[in-house]
Amino acid sequence: MGNEEKAAFTKAFRIFLRAYYQERLRRGSERLRALKEALSKEEDECYGAALELAELQDSLEQLKREGESAATLDDDFEKILAMEGVRLISVDEHQGHLRICTKRIMQVVRLQIEGKTQQTEYDIGQFHIVIRLLEENLTKDSIIFLPGEYRGTHSHPHAGATGYSVCFGSPLNQDISKLIADFKIAPLVHLLLSFLRWDEANPVPLREPSKKETPQQYDPIFEFGYRSPDERAMAKRAYAALLHKAKLIRANRLNSQALKEAEEEFSKYLSRVLDLRNQMKGAEKILARYRMRASNLEYHVNEQIEAFIGAGAYMIRQEYAPQSDETALCINFSFRNLSLELEIKSDALPKLRGIPSDHPLSLKVDPNGYFILDTHTLKELSKLHARASFVEYLHAVIELLRAGKLDERRRRQ
Repeated sequence: MGNEEKAAFTKAFRIFLRAYYQERLRRGSERLRALKEALSKEEDECYGAALELAELQDSLEQLKREGESAATLDDDFEKILAMEGVRLISVDEHQGHLRICTKRIMQVVRLQIEGKTQQTEYDIGQFHIVIRLLEENLTKDSIIFLPGEYRGTHSHPHAGATGYSVCFGSPLNQDISKLIADFKIAPLVHLLLSFLRWDEANPVPLREPSKKETPQQYDPIFEFGYRSPDERAMAKRAYAALLHKAKLIRANRLNSQALKEAEEEFSKYLSRVLDLRNQMKGAEKILARYRMRASNLEYHVNEQIEAFIGAGAYMIRQEYAPQSDETALCINFSFRNLSLELEIKSDALPKLRGIPSDHPLSLKVDPNGYFILDTHTLKELSKLHARASFVEYLHAVIELLRAGKLDERRRRQ
C-alpha cells in the first residue's frame, strides 16, 4: 500500500473518528445533564418523603415518651368526680374499661297538662357506666350501662337493658361517638348523665317482687365513694394510665398505615435516587473516556489504521449523508475471494455488502445487508462499537463469517 493511499485512509478515518467522538460527547453531555435534572427532582421528592416520615416517627415517639400531661388528666378526673350523680371512678386495667359508678339517678319526665309543664321524677337507681377504651373502633357502641348496687323503682327506657350498647338517638349518637373517639371523657360523662336524667320517654316500672322477696330499700351507704384518700389517689393514677395507654394504642393504629405508606414512599424515592446516582457515575466515566480519546485522536487514528491494514483492509473511506446528517465508515476487505464492504455508523447495526445472493454467506445477512445475529453476539459487537474499537469490530465480523455464529432462526422469523 502506497503512502498516498495510506494518507487517504488515515484522513477518512480521522474524519469519521472525530465526528464519532463529537457525537458521543454531545450525547453523553445531554444524557448527563438530563440525569442531573432528574436526580435533583428525585432528591427533592426524597427529602420531602423523608421529612414526612420523620415527622410521623417523631409524633409517635413523643406520644410514647410524654403522653398527655398529668395535670390535664388529673383535672379531667376531678371534673368527672365532682359531677352531680358521680360516686366514684374505677378502672379495669386488664380489660381496659373505665367505669363511672353513679349515685341514685332520678329521671325527670316533663308533661304538658292543660298548657302547663309538670315534672315527675322516677327513681331509676344506680348505674355503672362502662366505657371500653381499648376497642379498635371507638364509637357509642363502646359504652354500656350496667346496674349499680341499688336498682331503684323504675327502669330507664333505653339504658335499662343492661349489658347492651344503647341507641341515644340520631343527634346524640354522633356527638357521643365523636367525644369518645377524641377521648373527651369529662364532656362524655356529663352528656351520658344528662341522657339518663332527661330522657323524655317514660321509664318502665320494675316488676313487683314476689311475696318471698323484700323490695330493695335505698341506703345512704350507696352514696359513699372511696374508702380512703389512698384509694382515691390510686384510682386517679389508674385513670391517667388507662387514658394514656388508650391514646397511644389509638395513635399507633391511626398512624400505622400512614407510617407504612410514608416508609414505602421514602424507599421508592431513595431507590430512584440511588439508581440515578449510579447512572450518573456510569455516564461520567463514559464521557471521561471519550474526552480522553478525543484528546488523543491522532494516536488512536494512527494505531487503528496500522491495525486495519494488518487485518486485510485495502480501502477505508468516510461517507456523509446530508439528508440524515450521518457519517459512515466504510471498510473494504477480502474474505474467501470475496470483496466485502463493512459499513459502520454511529448508532446503527453494521451492514455487510458484497455477498452474492447465491453465495452460502448470503444466509448470514438479510436483504438490506444487516447481520442476523444472536443476542449474545449482538451485545458483544455493541460493546466494541461503544468503545470505538473498530479494528476489533472488523476482526469480530471476520470471525463471525468464519465460525458461522449467526442465528438462522432470526432470518426465518
